[in-house]
Amino acid sequence: MLYRLFRSVIFLLPPEFSHHFILKILKIVNFISLLKVKDIKNEKPIFIKGLNFKNKVGLAAGFDKNAEHMQIFENLGFGFLELGTVTPKPQSGNKKPRIFRDPKNDALINSFGFNNVGIYKFIDNIKKSKINLVIGINIGKNALTPYEDSINDYIACMREAYVYADYLTVNISSPNTKNLRDLHNLSDLSIFIKSLMIEKNKLQKKLKKSVPIFLKLSPDIEKSKIKPIIDLLIANNIDGVIVTNTTIDKSKISKPYQHLPGGVSGAPLKIKSEQMLSTVKKISKNKLLIISVGGIMTADDALKRIRMGADLVQIYTGLIYQGPSLVNEIRQKLS
Repeated sequence: MLYRLFRSVIFLLPPEFSHHFILKILKIVNFISLLKVKDIKNEKPIFIKGLNFKNKVGLAAGFDKNAEHMQIFENLGFGFLELGTVTPKPQSGNKKPRIFRDPKNDALINSFGFNNVGIYKFIDNIKKSKINLVIGINIGKNALTPYEDSINDYIACMREAYVYADYLTVNISSPNTKNLRDLHNLSDLSIFIKSLMIEKNKLQKKLKKSVPIFLKLSPDIEKSKIKPIIDLLIANNIDGVIVTNTTIDKSKISKPYQHLPGGVSGAPLKIKSEQMLSTVKKISKNKLLIISVGGIMTADDALKRIRMGADLVQIYTGLIYQGPSLVNEIRQKLS
């Protein structure tokens, strides 16, 4: 109830401004030690792919793009954090305004375009952190990098992030970087994945550390193309998938927002994300770790994803519409 009142005020402000404003408030609250991890009865850690997750609830990529607020999210009760998307070079992203709310449908429409401080500053921020959580680093390509050179950007990020990541997520599914989703094409994806895994094997031998590699998939892949993609990932020893990114389908948001560029997150993404989860689970036959994200707005939504076969869940838009208490509500429901 209190958050709903707070939200009614915050929603009067531009979305991107309010996002940073709320993080500043949380930073102050955390600094004076008012944020503390809540103990949940019967909650147990999850050990999977060599990683020890404190619980099954993760922060989705995009909320802490530059790895600047990790302690806040640890103290909110998250079991793991996915940071980024980060690119080799800093970039400002797409022109503002680039995020809009559709409160009638509990949705966000964003066209950020991987705005971030670049991999070197990003890693410096991680080095300063003292948190004790599984950290995923979500990597992408710079907007000005030609499509045919995409792999070079991902490899550049891998080389810098590998030591500091507990897992790496390869983001080829954002709708806000030109041609990025073309990497879902099987022929291009095959070359791309093989190159990634060659680099991973080199880093593993050099650094004597094995870092799981996950691929973040689009919810807009044609159903007939999902199986070949999943089969390819399994054949090349990719460790897991994150389903899904935002959707370009705007049929379930209010008409004033349907013309806007970018991807839709929140409640309108729920059905697509669940359908993708169901399909991937069936095809993969437990050979991939599956993280479900997209349209998880309540604790019951999260429980449903776990029962459908997801190993872990992530939230983003639900956190904005329901508030920080959603984290512990999900933890409680899943314990």
